[in-house]
Amino acid sequence: MPDWYLGDSSGHMVQIPLISAEKGLLSMINLPDFSALTNPRVYVIAVTIALVASLESLFNIEASERIDPLRRIPSSNQELVAQGIGNIVSGMIGGLPITSVVVRTSANVMSKAKSRLSTIINGVLLFLSLFLAGSVLNYIPLSCLAAMLIVVGYKLTQPHIIKGIYQQGASQFIPFVVTVLSIIFTDLLIGIAIGATVGLLFVLYTNSQSSFRVIRDGNNVLVKFQRDMYFLSKPQLKETLLSLKRGDSVLIDGRYATFIDNDIYTFLIDFAQTAKTMGVSYELRQVTQRKRIAPTYAPI
Repeated sequence: MPDWYLGDSSGHMVQIPLISAEKGLLSMINLPDFSALTNPRVYVIAVTIALVASLESLFNIEASERIDPLRRIPSSNQELVAQGIGNIVSGMIGGLPITSVVVRTSANVMSKAKSRLSTIINGVLLFLSLFLAGSVLNYIPLSCLAAMLIVVGYKLTQPHIIKGIYQQGASQFIPFVVTVLSIIFTDLLIGIAIGATVGLLFVLYTNSQSSFRVIRDGNNVLVKFQRDMYFLSKPQLKETLLSLKRGDSVLIDGRYATFIDNDIYTFLIDFAQTAKTMGVSYELRQVTQRKRIAPTYAPI
C-alpha cells in the first residue's frame, strides 16, 4: 500500500528545522520582514491568531481548574500577558505563535506536579529536544499528536460530564452542544463565536422570563422587579399591565432593578395615561433608569 506511506511528507509529519553545520543556531532564526506590515492580510491573520490563541489559553485555564486535584485558580490576566510577551519574542526570531496547551497541563497534573517549576522544566526539555533530537522528532506523524489531543479532549468531556451539563437544563446543554458541533464542523474561532451567540441568547431569554413578579391581593396588584429589566421583558410586562381590570390599584416596584432599559422606562411613564383610561390606579416606586440612593415615591 504505497499510498499509506507517510515518509517525509510535510503534510503528515512533524517538520522541525534542523541546525545547519555552517551557521549553527543562527540557521534556526528568521528575522521578521517588516515590509509585510503594508499587507492588509497580515493584520487579519494576526487578529485571528491572537483571538484563537487567547481563547485556547482561557479554555485551558478553565480545564486545568477542573483537573487540578488542589483546585487552585490561576490568573487569566497573568496567563494572557505572559502569552503576549512570549508571542512577541517568538515572532521576532521567526517562531510560531505560542499558547497554553491542555496536553502539557494534563501531563503535569498526571505527573503529580504542584508548582510552576514543572512548566519551566517542560520548556527546558522541549528546548533541548529541538536542538539535540530534531531529526528524530521529524519522524513523528502528526496523526500521533492528533490522537493525543483526542484522548485529552475525551477526558475533558466524558459522558458523565455531558450528563451533568444536561441535568443543568436546556439553557446550559444546548449552547454546549452547539459550541462543540460548531467547532467540529467549522473551526475553533467560528465555533466559539456561534456558541457564545447562542449562549447569550439563552441568557437574555432566561432573564426576561424571571425579571419580575406579579402579586395580586383582591384589587391590589404589585409588580415587583427582581433584577435588571432589559428590552426582552417588555412584551411580558406590557401584557401584564394591559390585563389589569377597572378598579385595580397597581404598584410598580423598581427597588431591586439597578438598570431599566430605556424602552421599558418610557413605556412605564407613558402607561400612566393608559391607566387613567382603563380606570386603574397606577403608581411607580423607584422606577428610574439608574437606581436611586434613597427610596422615594412617585405616585402618578
